[in-house]
Amino acid sequence: MSLGRRKASPPNGPKVYRRGPAHPDHRYGQEAPDHQYRRFDSLPIAGKQDLPAPLRRGVVDGHPLGRALPFGVHRFCQPLPSAKYVQFVSDLNKQQMTHLPNGFHWPYSEGLRMDEAMHSLTLLAFGCYGQMLPKQNGAPVRVVLPWKWGYKSAKSIVRFHFTDEQPHTLWNDLDAEEYGFYSNVNPNISHRWSQAHERRIDGSLFDRTIPTQMFNGYGDQVASLYKGMDLTKDY
Repeated sequence: MSLGRRKASPPNGPKVYRRGPAHPDHRYGQEAPDHQYRRFDSLPIAGKQDLPAPLRRGVVDGHPLGRALPFGVHRFCQPLPSAKYVQFVSDLNKQQMTHLPNGFHWPYSEGLRMDEAMHSLTLLAFGCYGQMLPKQNGAPVRVVLPWKWGYKSAKSIVRFHFTDEQPHTLWNDLDAEEYGFYSNVNPNISHRWSQAHERRIDGSLFDRTIPTQMFNGYGDQVASLYKGMDLTKDY
């Protein structure tokens, strides 16, 4: 059941956040209504100038999602206290994306617990190398999650969905044993191949491997998010 009215969208510019109608749950063939927020409006890309000055983290320009939400989503959409997760839904333009493979539940989707989303390392990225994000890097906006495997950093986001239940994500729906919901970098979890070592791409003449660090080296910052969890099961 909807908990707020949808207002008319601004006429100009693509939308960073979009309410939209209830979206189909492709796995069960049912409608999954958005129900974890009170009211909503749309925010065009141009609205990001209202955000604080962007940070540069490596080659990526953006804002910690926890800082951006009060200036973006929270201004137009107030998640209820019962919202425990946020789902990121990517653009699906079949006129441009003419070679989408079969067997996947499109559009692409990923998700986080709310405490993960609000962590200072979770970046809402608009640019890289001082320029707006190009399409291949996830324009118009994406998330960057440096302690998780790359597929968790959803690209070309057009919709945020707040829910009190763990949301469906494309890869987890496809193979939950291989692609866990959390997908933290963990050298102790082997899938079809060992994750204990990684190849360092640094311009060296010969490939070299180094031990994979837990949480990709960000354990001091994020390990507390998973205190008390068995990360060999919740991966």
